[in-house]
Amino acid sequence: MLTPFGNELGSEPIADGPADLVRLGIGAFEETRIDAEARARGDAFARMIVHSTWNRRVLEAAGIRNVTLVHQGIDASEMQPLPRAGHFRGRFVIFSGGKLEFRKGQDIVLAAFRRFHARYPEALLLAAWHSPWPGVAETMRESPHVRVGPMVGPDGRLRVADWAAENGVPRESFIDAGLLSRTHVPQVFAECDLAVFPNPAEPEPRGIV
Repeated sequence: MLTPFGNELGSEPIADGPADLVRLGIGAFEETRIDAEARARGDAFARMIVHSTWNRRVLEAAGIRNVTLVHQGIDASEMQPLPRAGHFRGRFVIFSGGKLEFRKGQDIVLAAFRRFHARYPEALLLAAWHSPWPGVAETMRESPHVRVGPMVGPDGRLRVADWAAENGVPRESFIDAGLLSRTHVPQVFAECDLAVFPNPAEPEPRGIV
């Protein structure tokens, strides 16, 4: 049985099952607090699967040894290079993705793009920042890089274009890609010149592509 876990190795209650059921934990976390209760939750799994060497080091430093590292990757049958459709001719297109929250670094993207756009007005920021959890965007109010925090509209969706504009990004230089499905990601990437993932506090490996 696979069970997801997060900070302090917390997870949903594990359902009862056959005595010989093998329980595996899989997840990622950002906080280093691993107390005795968290260690007990970790030890309850036959194996814990994490996505980064940092996560593994934190667990092993806390005395948890049943840890396996499995880096996340892509499905090469879905993520394949595609020819450009040419939707943004004459524009230098920068992609930024990830659910909108402080640890994903979209505030850094906005601050950097403002400066870049002032020098290269043909630049276009294409953002895929929506997620099923718009409430986590409130953490962006901690950022020193933006003047105002994100807004949620009456429909429950983040108003990311309005947020970008409130923080100095011209509306004609910003595109809200909405909530992308996996099947649409390769098509979007094909139209972009650069993808940026600054993520200052991320348990999984990321970088600038």
